[in-house]
Amino acid sequence: MADAFPPKKILITGSSGYVGQHMISHISIHGLVVQAPSSSDVNASPLSPSASVNQRYEVYCAYNSLPNFEDDISNLFNGTAHKLHPSIVKMQSVSNIDFCNPNYIHKIQQACGGTVDVIIHLAALSSPFYCESHAEEAWKINCPVELLSLKAPIMYMSTDQVYEGTKQFYGENDETVPVNVYGRTKLAFERILLGGLGSSTLLTAKELGSSTLPEFLTNVISNNLQPHNKSVILRSSLILGKPTPFPNGCRKGFPSFLQFIEDRLKNQISTDYFVNEYRSVVHLEDVI
Repeated sequence: MADAFPPKKILITGSSGYVGQHMISHISIHGLVVQAPSSSDVNASPLSPSASVNQRYEVYCAYNSLPNFEDDISNLFNGTAHKLHPSIVKMQSVSNIDFCNPNYIHKIQQACGGTVDVIIHLAALSSPFYCESHAEEAWKINCPVELLSLKAPIMYMSTDQVYEGTKQFYGENDETVPVNVYGRTKLAFERILLGGLGSSTLLTAKELGSSTLPEFLTNVISNNLQPHNKSVILRSSLILGKPTPFPNGCRKGFPSFLQFIEDRLKNQISTDYFVNEYRSVVHLEDVI
């Protein structure tokens, strides 16, 4: 029966990052199981994994650059770590995917045979401090409009920094007022996924603050690229969890917030922290 369902192609961007590595490891162990509802009762519970559709998947792990990441991926299915889940028929790394270079789309298409069925978009320039001083780079990486040309639904990892951070427990219907470049870039791509590029104002004047939309983005607002209507957005808080599952670590060229705190405590370095902003946390396993 497996041949009756051609493999679905899953593209994971930012696969060498912290969440990306955990997601790859989770998928390789547990697979991706489609749980179909009962045809006789729309209110019935989902079928058990053993009784669900026997779908197979090809997973393409896109990243820019990370020494030894190819070896870490290879170890997932050569027996040194564990065997791939039966639902995963292929797991392949796709290197040198640079969102600052529009040619990245061609590289993805070449690796995936022209098309993909789902995009899990984790790639991001996620250091707010770095984004402030590298705004153009942040806009290109965090607002990759070219991905829409693949015409696949996008599962987009956004951030709670689209909010102002002046209270606890924001809801998705609360007003968005990003206070930094990072939050603005993430909110802009949210708007693109929700409404396409047909609007001349992706962000309001209040949301933009003193920033302006970059020229490359204003140039494509009037084109025909449209998001897939099944795209979804997750606004994540600060992610807490165990170390990366791959022995060579993740791609970050700068420490995560928790790594930063740990380093400061270990080295007994006096540090000033923000006191005028509320942030929440979420556990990695709840994100995966």
